[in-house]
Amino acid sequence: MRSRSGTRWKLWRYAAGAGLLIWTGGMAWAQDPSGPPAPVQTEQAPKTPQTPQMAETPSPEAPPSSPLANAPEPTGGAAAGENVAFGENMIGDLLYGTRSVSAVISRVNGNTNDVSGFGTSVTNPNIAENNNALPMDRVYFRYNYFHNAFSVQGVGSIIPGVATTAPPVRAPISLAIPATKSYDESLYTFGGEQTFFDGRASLELRVPFRTTLASKFVLQPGVPDGPAVDPNLGPVDTAAGGSPFFNTIETLQDTFGHEDTEWDNLTLIFKGLLYRDNVWAVSGGLGVTLPTAQDARVGFIDFLASPNATFSSAERFRQVTVKNDAVGLTPYLALLCTPTPRCFAQAFLQVDVPSNKNEVVYTDQLVQGTNTDFRPVSTTTRIADQDLLKADLAAGYWLRRDPEASWLNGIVGSLELHYTTTLNNAQLANLPGDGLVYYPSLSDFLLGDPRGLAPQPGPVVGNPHNRMDILDMTVGATFVVGDRLTIANGFAFPLRTGQDKVFDWEYLLEINWYFGHRSSGATNAMR
Repeated sequence: MRSRSGTRWKLWRYAAGAGLLIWTGGMAWAQDPSGPPAPVQTEQAPKTPQTPQMAETPSPEAPPSSPLANAPEPTGGAAAGENVAFGENMIGDLLYGTRSVSAVISRVNGNTNDVSGFGTSVTNPNIAENNNALPMDRVYFRYNYFHNAFSVQGVGSIIPGVATTAPPVRAPISLAIPATKSYDESLYTFGGEQTFFDGRASLELRVPFRTTLASKFVLQPGVPDGPAVDPNLGPVDTAAGGSPFFNTIETLQDTFGHEDTEWDNLTLIFKGLLYRDNVWAVSGGLGVTLPTAQDARVGFIDFLASPNATFSSAERFRQVTVKNDAVGLTPYLALLCTPTPRCFAQAFLQVDVPSNKNEVVYTDQLVQGTNTDFRPVSTTTRIADQDLLKADLAAGYWLRRDPEASWLNGIVGSLELHYTTTLNNAQLANLPGDGLVYYPSLSDFLLGDPRGLAPQPGPVVGNPHNRMDILDMTVGATFVVGDRLTIANGFAFPLRTGQDKVFDWEYLLEINWYFGHRSSGATNAMR
């Protein structure tokens, strides 16, 4: 029987494919500026004989056009022949919003207790990424590389233990030493924007996929290795309850997850021009994020025994699934200011609001052996992502502008600031524990204090940092090639530390190809 999640994923893939096919077809029907103009039917006036004097008199030369000669009317859209804000897109920084999952895992072989956890994140769409306040006709490709974007806390090594002497006497206890593995991320986004209503509005589609920490993986510090054998006593009999003891060997490398390439969430962005004159342009709209990415699913395999046992008597499997159910709504406003032919500034303000919650499914069961302290768990809950406020500000300057150049027509330098803050407290899903125990602290272990054993808590899903205030800076340059192609390169750096630093640094590449009726003498571009 097919799972509902598998069927839903297939439906999303078919819907995404159909949408992309329709979008591509629409682009193919866009007007080709190189083709001949459509004939215009007009009434012809009666021909009058031309006198020799009229034929010999040359026509006066047209006066030179002013820099604003091709400017559209106030509050209007993109005028015919206009190169709409060509080369003046905001580059962005593509902020991350954290959704983490953490838990404790154990491996008993000499009563070894390994304490571990991991964290994952999901992207939130930033309308300002590779965008402009003005509607545009274009297709594009964007590449983002994040250094140290994710981290997984696993088991690096294990300290051999000694037997406790305080009553009750316990078997040797070893302690795991946590270690962290960092993951970079490469994000690839294909997109297109199509104008309508005479250039006064547009609809944009973003289709991303990424290579980074996988959405689905299993963490386990060991694997079964046959019946238990004590070096001094030989084969070991059964544990309490009749479950045979078994040995385990370490697989610490399997406590750090793995990398994968996956589709991300599709985003649709509607943009409408609210006001425009020769200097200012104001627009607004709504972004809709569709949950087409995979669900996050993480399993934990560990091995259990009674507190005094030397070998494992049970294998436990726990799984946390955070379903990707939420549809994100992002209303926004955008402003473009071009006070001089070379200087411009741009700003975006948006609010990210999830329209519904994501379902969290948790199971906890034994897959081998028995343990008298174990209580199986199966539960479902729901959790909402936090609301976010994002403010983006960019200033740019045309370092080179030559409409008559054979290939490099312009170079634009830009400096950007990107701020994001959480608008509400994080929701946490505290999942139930199963009544088993773990060794909570290194000091208790070193002191050999048997009271260091405590009930094991269940996994926790949610943003452990709660409120966040993130500020990033982006420095970039855009190269204008001809009157249709722009290539932008940039680097983004966090300006804050601690929990407000979500990556070490970022490289951005954005390639835009513009289509439609265009000319090189337009306002806000090659004027």
